[in-house]
Amino acid sequence: MLRMNELFSGIGSQTKALQRAGVDHVITGISEIDEPAIRSYTAIYGDTYNYGDISKVDRLKQADFWTYSFPCTDISKAGKMEGITESTRSGLILQVERLLREAHEKGELPMYLMLENVATLASKRFKGFLDGWIQFLSDLGYDTKYKVINASTQGIPQNRDRIIAVSKLRAGGGLHNFEFPQNIPLRVSLDEIMEKNVDDRYYVDLEKYKDIISIVNGKIRVRQATKQGYIEMDPCGICDVSYPTSKTRRGRIQGGGKICPTLTASVQGLLYFDEEYRARQLTGLENWRLMGFDDRDYFLAKEAGVSEAQLIKQAGNSIVVDVLERVFINLFK
Repeated sequence: MLRMNELFSGIGSQTKALQRAGVDHVITGISEIDEPAIRSYTAIYGDTYNYGDISKVDRLKQADFWTYSFPCTDISKAGKMEGITESTRSGLILQVERLLREAHEKGELPMYLMLENVATLASKRFKGFLDGWIQFLSDLGYDTKYKVINASTQGIPQNRDRIIAVSKLRAGGGLHNFEFPQNIPLRVSLDEIMEKNVDDRYYVDLEKYKDIISIVNGKIRVRQATKQGYIEMDPCGICDVSYPTSKTRRGRIQGGGKICPTLTASVQGLLYFDEEYRARQLTGLENWRLMGFDDRDYFLAKEAGVSEAQLIKQAGNSIVVDVLERVFINLFK
């Protein structure tokens, strides 16, 4: 049975993906400090040992697999891009380094590791850190492979690029036989994800968006920073109206409106147009579906008293389950 430490666990995408992949496992412990996220995790998976603040943990319980989806706050384009230092939230990966060194000294290194974060970690700006991190893992005895994977290539209609890095001890065979999953068609369409009967409170007054949205010849036209100056879609699609006055923002409509732009933990600027050209925000349930979670998971968290705003935030902070599921099938097959 695979024993896992799920660091920066959030609502448990890694656990959900192991379940879906059919991997026999037990959660040795999680590390999470956000109370609403802990409440959601507990509602879905039951009581689990929580190490709490990772910076205050002296040692992790022995496990076969550590996952560390550390905060993207300081390396994300949506953040301040302050980088990975001891004083930033993204610098919490340095706590993982400390704990790995501790495990190495005691002969308790996990056989497997998995990192997940925003794609900018693999960009020129942060490539130096990524290369250094892989070298650090190699010095500990790990083979590492990484790839930027878009959720829309793994069955979910969301344009979400994330770097996934998997590591395995060379003493355990390394990663000679591991390959990242191939692209597949969508397993669920946007139409299947969107709710049919939605409360009026989600609908918006298009007058507020008149400088960026217009209806022209039956098409929903959204202004963006391209030579043409706009992009169009039919009803029953999603568009991105974040930063409406931006002179550089592009890609406001993905896949003709049938691929949702990236969900975030902050206030979203995503609007869905129904068949009557009415525009609305996405519901919490739709956000969770777009991250690959089951409806049951969402309702368990909601019934535990987690607010709609927190549920939407949790989805934006999470990892698309389908991506991890397919990675885990290849890693643990």
